[in-house]
Amino acid sequence: MGKRKEQASVPVLIGILEKNEAVSSKLLMTSLSSITGKNFYSRNEWLNWYKLNSK
Repeated sequence: MGKRKEQASVPVLIGILEKNEAVSSKLLMTSLSSITGKNFYSRNEWLNWYKLNSK
């Protein structure tokens, strides 16, 4: 998903991060970084960023 850089993928990736900490967060965060241009290093940073910017 990250290579395609589709903004519509962001809610899907964030949803996976929210529901399952055991899933490979590193891969999800790399995809989010590629799509958004943001460079957050933790799951919580991504979740907080999304909550603040998705409204």
